[in-house]
Amino acid sequence: NKDAANAMKWCTSTLSLDESSVDGLVGRGMAHMLNDDFEEAIRDFTNAQELAGGQDRKIHEKLTKAQKLLKQSQQKDYYKILGVPRSATPREIKKAFRKLALQWHPDTYRGDLAPEQVEKKMAGLNEAYEVLSDPELRERFDNGDDPNDPQAQQNPFGQGFG
Repeated sequence: NKDAANAMKWCTSTLSLDESSVDGLVGRGMAHMLNDDFEEAIRDFTNAQELAGGQDRKIHEKLTKAQKLLKQSQQKDYYKILGVPRSATPREIKKAFRKLALQWHPDTYRGDLAPEQVEKKMAGLNEAYEVLSDPELRERFDNGDDPNDPQAQQNPFGQGFG
């Protein structure tokens, strides 16, 4: 991502002049997020939060989002399952699902996998489509919550003010 690379360059040069620049750390953290480098983003947001005295709500929100996205990156990626980018339109999501459903449906699958594996693959496709085709569930997923993860649903007040 060219924007992320430019932001990274700017923030790194800012931090080389002033290593305690909260704006530099936050900007670099956001650039790391664009590159899906959530561990580095968490490191920068944590440092920025400490330098800001732990009282900056916006930094805290970015840190929380980076932590959720890191957790999510280690779990299921519904976009990857359907083979679509995060920016995919509902129409693109539906088209990708239909194409894959034709290929993997247990009644029509012609390949070397065992029936249980094919059913598991189809269940994954259904789950991904269910989340990404529902605007509310997709938004939750994009914010780092997996709507199908029972642990993510334990605290209904965990979202804070948003």
